[in-house]
Amino acid sequence: MRKWIDNLITGILGGFIVILLGCEITMMVTEKKSGIPSVLGYSFLYVQTDSMVGTKSDSLNVGEGIVIKHYDPTTVKVGTVITFYDEYTTPTATATKLIVTHRVMEIKPYKDYGDCFYCFGDNSESSSNVGKGVYDGTLANIVPFTNYKGSLVNHSMGLGNFIKSTKQTWFMPVTVFIPLALIATWEGIDIFREGRKAEKEEQKEIEDAMIAAGVDPKDEATRLLYEEKFRYKIELKHEIEDAKAAEKARFEKELAAEKQKEKERLRKEMAKGGKE
Repeated sequence: MRKWIDNLITGILGGFIVILLGCEITMMVTEKKSGIPSVLGYSFLYVQTDSMVGTKSDSLNVGEGIVIKHYDPTTVKVGTVITFYDEYTTPTATATKLIVTHRVMEIKPYKDYGDCFYCFGDNSESSSNVGKGVYDGTLANIVPFTNYKGSLVNHSMGLGNFIKSTKQTWFMPVTVFIPLALIATWEGIDIFREGRKAEKEEQKEIEDAMIAAGVDPKDEATRLLYEEKFRYKIELKHEIEDAKAAEKARFEKELAAEKQKEKERLRKEMAKGGKE
């Protein structure tokens, strides 16, 4: 039971490391490809400006973390908060050429790009918005469907703090080192425990053998001599067992190699026979 628990804990910690590294690699690859890191179709970002500060339930404060998911752009409705690559704006504004999250105010054609999202931040007074003033169509981020990255599905300050932590240089080393240290500590304790158990079993075996041989436990010299001889026998027994195990492993390896050679020989003969 104890061994099963040890294996379970080690497996959980090891799985955590694998998942963490897998997510990190996936996020690096997707960020390089699309400009934002994604895992299983979801992207995680945090708000850096006050352009979306407002009173609506999906308005965004500075420092909040957001979760976005890419949907078919044709299904996105007016009023949805979306994330996009800010490449085009109305003539009176200037594009940032950055990843931006704003609200869809209108959906209508723009030049030869077809239908586009006309977006604006909730905070009309923000210097990070496309312009100050209430949205009237003259100030907007114009987002072709190809620049759409995803729609807001969740947001919170706690998530934002976590995302910012993952950007720190210490995050990955620490989150990998701690589970590895726990695994090493747990394995060390387990090895120590097994060693103590084996030592007690060996001592019990020696004591039983001395009783069977009629050795007087009060005769220290005789007892120590007998104990030394018996320990030597145990050590020799272990060496013989290890030698047998090594010989068995060598034999099995040679047998497997011979079988592989025979398979290769038969395969060549069959291939040769097929050509003839």
